[in-house]
Amino acid sequence: MKSNFNELKDLVTEMNDLNDQISFIKFNNDEGVKFDSVEEMKDFFLKVENGNLDYLFDDVNVNNQSQQKEFVESFNHTKNDIFFFIYTYERNDKYITYLSMKNLNDDHIINNLCGKENKDKESAHNWFEELKKNILNTSIDELIETLIIGAKNTVNNLKIEMQNLASTS
Repeated sequence: MKSNFNELKDLVTEMNDLNDQISFIKFNNDEGVKFDSVEEMKDFFLKVENGNLDYLFDDVNVNNQSQQKEFVESFNHTKNDIFFFIYTYERNDKYITYLSMKNLNDDHIINNLCGKENKDKESAHNWFEELKKNILNTSIDELIETLIIGAKNTVNNLKIEMQNLASTS
């Protein structure tokens, strides 16, 4: 099982890297601020999200209010040395649900896996409950294998998107 968790962790890392590169290309193709690196772009957006660049916006108070995250519900469960954490938060009138996992044997963490954004609280709750039910009623090996399949599909789709962006640049 540990090797499966590590495979999933590696796929998520690859997914995140591809996502960052795609965002970098798209953002630099748009008008406005340009970045020299993915790290510079990520640092900028983290500062915006945390409200550290308020001077960029006309109405500081409105922006700060829209950036705050309000947690709606959470659930945690440990199964075979894997700690699962599901949480839903509200931000900008949207409900975002994520699953995070931690291998308790070696402290490897996979954050923000299986993310989904919903426009209403009920839909978010239904997705939250679906994730929770799957964690409680599915073996750890099946869970991780299903997540690996999903991650592989996402990586393949991101590679296609990256190729399309590269060919149009």
